[in-house]
Amino acid sequence: MNSLEKKVAKYFGRKYCVITGSGTTSMNLFFRAIPNKGTVMFPAITCIQAINSAIFANFKISFSDVSINDYTMNFKNFKNALNPKIKVVVPTHTFGHSSEIKKIADYCKKNNILVLEDATQSLGGKIGNKKTGSFGDASVISFGHSKIIDCGNGGAILTDQKKLYLSMKKYYEKIPSKIKNYGKYLIEYRKNYYSIRDRIKNKYLFCNKILKIQKKYKNLFIYKANKSIEKRITNKFKDIKTVVKKRNFNHNLYKKNLKNQNIIIPKINSKSVSWRFTFLVKKNRDILIQKIRKHKIDISCWYPSLHYLKNYDKKKYKNSIKIDKGIVNLWTHQNMKEKIIKKNIKIINQYL
Repeated sequence: MNSLEKKVAKYFGRKYCVITGSGTTSMNLFFRAIPNKGTVMFPAITCIQAINSAIFANFKISFSDVSINDYTMNFKNFKNALNPKIKVVVPTHTFGHSSEIKKIADYCKKNNILVLEDATQSLGGKIGNKKTGSFGDASVISFGHSKIIDCGNGGAILTDQKKLYLSMKKYYEKIPSKIKNYGKYLIEYRKNYYSIRDRIKNKYLFCNKILKIQKKYKNLFIYKANKSIEKRITNKFKDIKTVVKKRNFNHNLYKKNLKNQNIIIPKINSKSVSWRFTFLVKKNRDILIQKIRKHKIDISCWYPSLHYLKNYDKKKYKNSIKIDKGIVNLWTHQNMKEKIIKKNIKIINQYL
């Protein structure tokens, strides 16, 4: 390991770390290093790039429903979705909300199921006295665009298992370098992405179109870390405590000051870190978002329930569908000024 990898491993209390070009690359590296392919279980509410990291490594995918309380995979829904074909489970701390990973990991260890902890949105969070990013057979973090520590690019895969680490190192050598004209192709990808988002309202078609376009632009998501990426991570990694403190401060401004009669705020672990301030709107979510966007406020409605990828039985994804229809995300970035957030809250409250 180089000095940065040692520093990141030490922070998480892990033995081994591989720094990569992105969180997606890190996840893909784990899946490529596993000799026995099969099915990977993800929560239905998660980033679609995570799904492609497994598909790129020739895994099949399945989904569990999530908790309506915090929008993450919990033990009950994990058990309900389990089947003999599943070789890997990916508990995900979506939006920074801590999942029930300890319960899930303990069960999986007894039943020979691998666990990849997705901590790409929860850097700096804790479950009890353990950091998110320190659970499971391996854990993945991200330093990509808009993440807790935003370096533009970069990710890491961590483990305590030497055999797994050496296998991931071997496959890492086969991963391509970051493509030339990366910025140009990223703009092209985003243009296509937002065109699909704005044109296609059918969830099945939307999810599959996005999955397909990410395969087309695979080289934007899977690549090695270069010296520039490593330098940015090195410079910013030391700021984790300060960043987490400010993000959680911003989160609490929303929590304390938004009118709550027409929204449902999730119940999250007090040691979670805020990637976004999220809540469910009881009715007319899309109309609310349109009105707020007219004021140039960053607001979104991630994520769609990914059970739509294969039109799974909607009865098994009641919570995910409810979240899909009602969720709203507001930025809690550490550079946002308190007066701007309070101004935005006043505007948002006009429509709640």
